[in-house]
Amino acid sequence: MMNTAQNLTNLSPDSPASSINLLEKLFNSLPYVFWKDLDGIYRGANINEAKAFGFSTLEGFIGKNIYEILTDEASAKLIDETDNQIMKDGKTVTLEETIQTPEGLKTFLSQKQPLYDDQGTIVGLLGYSMDITQIRAQEKLVREENEAYKAKEKSQKRITKFINKMLHEIQAFRLEELHEETGTKFQITDTDWQIKLTKREQQVLYFLSMNKSPKKIAQIISILEDKIVSDSTINAIVNKKLYPKFEVYNVDELVEKATILGLIPLLLDNSNH
Repeated sequence: MMNTAQNLTNLSPDSPASSINLLEKLFNSLPYVFWKDLDGIYRGANINEAKAFGFSTLEGFIGKNIYEILTDEASAKLIDETDNQIMKDGKTVTLEETIQTPEGLKTFLSQKQPLYDDQGTIVGLLGYSMDITQIRAQEKLVREENEAYKAKEKSQKRITKFINKMLHEIQAFRLEELHEETGTKFQITDTDWQIKLTKREQQVLYFLSMNKSPKKIAQIISILEDKIVSDSTINAIVNKKLYPKFEVYNVDELVEKATILGLIPLLLDNSNH
């Protein structure tokens, strides 16, 4: 038996039977094609249309209305009302139809238009459809994944905000306790949680927490980095950078507040800033 390609190759364009055979093959290669009369009776279709509704042959499909073809009454009513409106209005319509078929719930992208006789009178409806069930399912999955991601992101932001609020309240309580114990007044503002320190500021703060003087800190950093760092530079960092950032006025307050806020590093950050 010759395959389809060989059959098409051997067809003679001058043979009426061959032309009909070719047209039939082309017609049945289309997704879904059908036409019906004004009474809603299907008068023609390709084999794919018949199979989509559970029929193995065209003979079983043609001659029936949609209520005889579909067992789901709601789906049949949807199609019937849509088709009747198109034939009444005389307008071509492109639409999506989600209906219950013998193979389950399916979504079709359809174009339907009125059929006219030689006098221009509407005598029926012609329709073309394609199954887009998988496309819509994939789109729904993408939407659900995006919504889930956004919900997760929103939830994480709420948790982070809650944690920050709790930390703020805990630190404020600890500062109040410290004030009662030492008589030193501290105040936490929202900017405390946004304090950013450069590498040098971290170094200075770290050594200050170890009770090193600016002069000693300058000597230590000079040895560590193999370059001269003056104590005036360290003093400038303390007075002009660290004090304003922490809103304090002396080293003791600076170290105490930085410790409470968790900004005294146990290990020096060696990254570049």
